[in-house]
Amino acid sequence: QWTYTLPVAGPVVIEIFDLAGRRVRTVTQSWQSAGAGQADWDLTDDEGRAVATGLYLVRAVTAGRQSVQRLTVAR
Repeated sequence: QWTYTLPVAGPVVIEIFDLAGRRVRTVTQSWQSAGAGQADWDLTDDEGRAVATGLYLVRAVTAGRQSVQRLTVAR
């Protein structure tokens, strides 16, 4: 689960990638109002299959800013 704050209304894109750079899942891709937001990932890929244990990258693009975080999935 990720929480974020948008200073102004704008597009929000949150995607999950494996370490090979392949997109695993688009968690959210929408236009959102300014203020607090939240995104959840159910640990599945875009096809609904459970992802493997391991390290993933989360890329968030909000209001023209991009950030990348590491995420460990342990089952």
